Amino acid sequence: MRSNRTASLLLIETIFAVFFFALASTICVQFYLRSHKLSEHSAIKTEAVLLSQSLAESFLAAKGDVQECAQLISAVPGIRITENDPSQQRIALENENGLTASLEVGGDATLAEGNIEVYAGTKDRSDEPVISLPVRVFTGVLPGGAHAQK
Repeated sequence: MRSNRTASLLLIETIFAVFFFALASTICVQFYLRSHKLSEHSAIKTEAVLLSQSLAESFLAAKGDVQECAQLISAVPGIRITENDPSQQRIALENENGLTASLEVGGDATLAEGNIEVYAGTKDRSDEPVISLPVRVFTGVLPGGAHAQK
């Protein structure tokens, strides 16, 4: 009788131990999956920042000229221009990892203003951009055609 009671207690203890380890492993797997997803999101965000920074630096170096900006950004390794429309004052590009970016420029003769938007994957207007960055640059031409002094 005693050995039967001891065997049943041992069985119950083993069942509880297995249940505890199963529960603990389920929680650990959920933590791992969340951290993996967060890591992927952070990598995309970091790459989007680098892409928008490259485009903004080209925009500033070109003093708002879309054609010159397109020439400058095309020299960056891993970036391919997908659309260059000077009449619309727009550039679209993508990098080697599938991020797409666009720069739309407006403004007047003294101030070129633009907005850079970076999307993960193909650009779909229903998606929120990963990065949206407004950019402005003084073109160096004052009203009346006079150039600014440096």
